[in-house]
Amino acid sequence: MNSIKSTALEPTRSELSGLSLGQKASRYLPVYGLPILTLLLILLFSLLLPRTFPTLLNLRSIISDKAIIAMLSLAAMIPMASGRIDLTVGYGIVLWHILAISLQTAFGIPWPIAVLIVILLGVLTGFINGWLVEVARIDSFIATLGTGTVLYALAMWYTGGRQVVGVLPEGFLSLNGTMLFGLPITGYYVVVLALAMWLVLEYLPIGRYLYAIGANPKA
Repeated sequence: MNSIKSTALEPTRSELSGLSLGQKASRYLPVYGLPILTLLLILLFSLLLPRTFPTLLNLRSIISDKAIIAMLSLAAMIPMASGRIDLTVGYGIVLWHILAISLQTAFGIPWPIAVLIVILLGVLTGFINGWLVEVARIDSFIATLGTGTVLYALAMWYTGGRQVVGVLPEGFLSLNGTMLFGLPITGYYVVVLALAMWLVLEYLPIGRYLYAIGANPKA
């Protein structure tokens, strides 16, 4: 069972043959609609707020505030390409954030090892989700909602609903706080990940397999 139906697949040449210009545009709209809308919004606000919106300061602010969300969105795209949905992305970020800090402040673990532990636990969670969906045959929406709820409950149980604070090493803070060419380094993370995913999904067999599964898992 698919949680979502892929409706934004790029049309093939044979599919576009014989169509009028308007029909071709309507067929491309589900594929490129969001990027076009984003560019139009940037243009609109740049015209309405020329002194504040199209500025380097505002660009830094947007990147600092939204880069993490963009990276999580890229992660969620992978199961979506195969017609699945992963709700643990939003829930898990709470626990991984708390765990990355606690391992360093409460247990004295060096930050590279703490980061590696969090990544490995994320991989384990993904494996559990995959097993629930593909082996136990639970719908991905329900399975990942349950897994995410457990992760969130663990985070609340550990913290008691309080913030986790402590002095963190500079090396760990620089992962997020470094400025490169006047922009936050997290923005470059997003660009590199987006390019890597584009290459994998468009030009490697595993990426085409994901799209094929999302379009018709039975076939």
